[in-house]
Amino acid sequence: MDLILANGKIVTAHESYDADIGIENGVIKQIGHGLGPAGRTVDCSGKILFPGGVDVHTHVEFELMGQETADDFHSSTVAAACGGITTICDYAFPEPGQSLQDCLVRWNKRGEKSVIDYGLHPTIFQPGEHTLSEMRDCVADGYTSFKIFMIGFAEFDKYAAEYLRCMEEAG
Repeated sequence: MDLILANGKIVTAHESYDADIGIENGVIKQIGHGLGPAGRTVDCSGKILFPGGVDVHTHVEFELMGQETADDFHSSTVAAACGGITTICDYAFPEPGQSLQDCLVRWNKRGEKSVIDYGLHPTIFQPGEHTLSEMRDCVADGYTSFKIFMIGFAEFDKYAAEYLRCMEEAG
């Protein structure tokens, strides 16, 4: 093992118990007692060890309605990691006329600065027949959730039928 977190109280969604965690190459490989020698051992006596959190609703490094976020993918994910968040799911906003795929390429470029795992929710504006095809391509690429806004700037009332078709497609 590269690292052993020894003597901690492990907390899961179902139980808590005292054990050691063995880590190799940044991945948990074993949980138990007497895991053997390690390159480094950290005594976690009196500490609680729990899985990292997932924040599924983030807005990083973008501008909307004249407001710009203060953090980029690096600073926001450093802050998230300090709070125990190990994965974020950010909303990817296409520019006017930009395809969802091109938007995801742009957002993933920003995400290269992330220090934790991240996922993306492509955002749908002014949906139409082209959007349904793009959504299918997004799902084929592993993006399985989509964001729609039901407020004025997204013109939800104007495109309600098209948004409904997109959500049926997403379902």
